[in-house]
Amino acid sequence: MRCFVKSIRNEWDSKLDILSMAVSAEIGGEYWYPGSREPLIAQAADGCLDVPDGVSPFCVIYHDSKEYRDTKALVTVSLGSRDGCRFGLASYPLRAEDMCRLPISVEFDAVIGGKIPEGAEESVLDALKRANLSGARVAIAVTGQMDGAQVMSFLLAAVGSARVEILEKPELPEITALYRTCPKVIHLGDCERGYLHSMAMFHAGIEGRTLVERVPGKYFEPSTMADLIQILKR
Repeated sequence: MRCFVKSIRNEWDSKLDILSMAVSAEIGGEYWYPGSREPLIAQAADGCLDVPDGVSPFCVIYHDSKEYRDTKALVTVSLGSRDGCRFGLASYPLRAEDMCRLPISVEFDAVIGGKIPEGAEESVLDALKRANLSGARVAIAVTGQMDGAQVMSFLLAAVGSARVEILEKPELPEITALYRTCPKVIHLGDCERGYLHSMAMFHAGIEGRTLVERVPGKYFEPSTMADLIQILKR
């Protein structure tokens, strides 16, 4: 079990590549390439399983609950809840560096982040009201159906006043740094225990830090990369 399918995005800005590199660092290997004869570990995310026709992966790791074509893989691992998988983890597995505690930001009181789904306006406004950000110094680092300017207008409608800085087209390292340092994280993504949601939950687990979810849920203990590696080495 050595090879991973590499996504086409920048390696520093994709949860697919983060997982690929983290696992390869632990068990050895390289990204998949045409002609490779190594057993293939493939990743499925956002409704896409990026393997060529005719290739049957030994193992498929599912990032979400969307539908994929049948791969007939011998080993299936779900990140979060997915029926029919042989193994499952409580969340996206965090790396050691994801769980490294950083000093609380002196620049921002809160960060608003996550990939906002379509039709989430009402729940976004509700989350911003619950976050109690009146007068706060807020960084907005969102992607998805609403841009930073739209989120700012929702924020000001919810709290009346706040000092806001919008990150235009934020990349993953910027977002994760804010998630690890801001005293308050407002996560406006799906809240289905993905990478950013899991990181936000982990860092909200200490005194002085808070997580506000667009879709409120119960506390969970995020999985770690060691948990995934243990499955892959069986």
